[in-house]
Amino acid sequence: MAELRGKRIEEELGLTADRALVEKQVLSERRMLSILGQILSLSYYETLDAFRVPEDFLHHVPIGFARNFNLIAIGQENGTLLVATSSPLSLHPLDDIAARVGCDTEPVLAPAQEIAALINQAYERDREIGDVLEGFEMDID
Repeated sequence: MAELRGKRIEEELGLTADRALVEKQVLSERRMLSILGQILSLSYYETLDAFRVPEDFLHHVPIGFARNFNLIAIGQENGTLLVATSSPLSLHPLDDIAARVGCDTEPVLAPAQEIAALINQAYERDREIGDVLEGFEMDID
């Protein structure tokens, strides 16, 4: 019965059940992620300030994709890319990242605002480094 209700909510709202709970203000996003982390045995991070995005992610995953799905890699463990998400029930984007980067992915949970801030910071830093290197190449010629 609960499964049918969940599917009906997803169909009516066009959202996964976890996003619908937040959208309808049944749970705060942070509380929902904390609960899902416990249920799904996924790590949950309140903040992403201490993480640095792996270069492979920046070079293989376009910023538009990262922003559209609100996903960002925060590290690698044993050849598996750790990808922060606020929508752990949406698995297709994680599969797409695995195909783009060429390694397995494992979701970790973080608030959407934290992920968006890290996306902006990481891609801006990557662009600035590219600009510096481009300038350096021009000086050599």
